[in-house]
Order: sequence, then structure tokens, then C-alpha cells
Amino acid sequence: MTLFVPNQRCIIVKMGAMDIYGQKHVERRITENCAILKAKKNSTKSSVRADSSASRGNAQEITADYWLILEKDTEADIDDLIEFKGLRLKIIGLHVRFSIRGEHDHTEALCKIWNEADDD
Repeated sequence: MTLFVPNQRCIIVKMGAMDIYGQKHVERRITENCAILKAKKNSTKSSVRADSSASRGNAQEITADYWLILEKDTEADIDDLIEFKGLRLKIIGLHVRFSIRGEHDHTEALCKIWNEADDD
């Protein structure tokens, strides 16, 4: 008996090796079943100046975190992308979850909104 009941389809975008400019390229796209566990928005203060002057100016920045449940045999890895309902999410953590019997049931993915310009 599984605890995971997928109710959505998402696309795992496998990122390949870096080119000579240090940019990763899409290696392949895999369609998998998934489900949203939690979506959370945060409003945090961020520096508006690179030098962080004495005035300590800051701005409110909206960040979003998503917890998705993926199948136990998912091909997703950390730093891969997930396309889901028009969103592009970057996987920043993967956690194996077990059933009551101690068997691998599903994989939980911690994601953040992905912005190509902010990619680190």
C-alpha cells in the first residue's frame, strides 16, 4: 500500500554539464507523476545595494518555496528543474520518505522558484 497518490503531471528537466561559459544546458525532459505537498510565500528583506552601505537600505523581496512529492523511482536530482503548471522550480533538496512498513514510498522535493538570471 502506498501513501503517495499523484494527482498532477510535471516535467523533470535534467540539466547537463556546463559549457565553456559555465552555463548548464538541458540534457533531457522527463514527464512524471507528482503532487504538491505545500506552497509557501515569504516576504524577506534583501539588500538593494551591492556594497551594503551604512544606510542599510533594503527592499522587500517575495520568495516562494514549494514541496512536491515525486514517485519513488524519480529521475530528479538536486539542481534539476521541475516544470509544473507554468512554474519553473529548481530542486534544492530531495528526501526519501518511507511507508509505515519501512519501504521506500515516495521522494519529497524541496524547490524554489527558478530564475535564470539568479541561477547560482
